[in-house]
Amino acid sequence: MLAARSRTELLAFLALLAMTAAWGSTFFLIKDIVTRVPVADLLALRFAIASVALGLIAARRLHLSRTVVTYGALLGILYGSAQILQTAGLSHTAASVSGFVTGLYVVATPLLTALILRRRIPRPTWLAAILPRSDLACWPSMASRSATASC
Repeated sequence: MLAARSRTELLAFLALLAMTAAWGSTFFLIKDIVTRVPVADLLALRFAIASVALGLIAARRLHLSRTVVTYGALLGILYGSAQILQTAGLSHTAASVSGFVTGLYVVATPLLTALILRRRIPRPTWLAAILPRSDLACWPSMASRSATASC
């Protein structure tokens, strides 16, 4: 039983690692694509493909109330706006910087949740939110040195 759990956890970890690598590689690809395709067109195509794929995979299992659709539409507008700004901004900065800043969304989400929903944040979450931000101190010095230099 323990070996099966360890194997499952290893597979989950490897899958997460592979998805992280795939996600990180998209910044370099998108940076190149936005030089050839307008941002709005790129995002429209990208989300149209995702919508069709989601519809084919999960449409029969989704039973959404009017409230869920309304909130989903509002969140979709917010997310779409953020995607437009991020993708347009990618054409003006390094892909690695854009990826880093975008990755900070992940750690900012619990903090915003705590502020908005007034929930206590556990200590490990604080550590996870603060640790990645320590790299921000390196950015000014990295601008004057090579990309391979350490902070």
